[in-house]
Amino acid sequence: TIKEDCPASIWLPNSITADGNGLNDDWIIKGRGIEEVEVYVFNRWGELIWEGHEIGDSWDGTFNGSPVQQDIYVYKLTYSYLNVNEKAEKRTRVGRVAVIR
Repeated sequence: TIKEDCPASIWLPNSITADGNGLNDDWIIKGRGIEEVEVYVFNRWGELIWEGHEIGDSWDGTFNGSPVQQDIYVYKLTYSYLNVNEKAEKRTRVGRVAVIR
């Protein structure tokens, strides 16, 4: 049996402009081979301001309908995928996203 080993990948931009000009306005979860995904975005005080649960979910740089201030926000990403042996693997990553206005 030949098994193709194409590792799962997930991409999150490190910044968005969120200025309404149609370029880089949304922070979109992109990936391939992902079974489940959870992303949580927090402000500098640790307050949860956005969460996404599917590839393609996007954050527009708002919280409760109002634009967030230009700042650096922290995210926690957890995702799972099937490895080459078709066993579920789970990964967690913490990172930052800049909102530039």
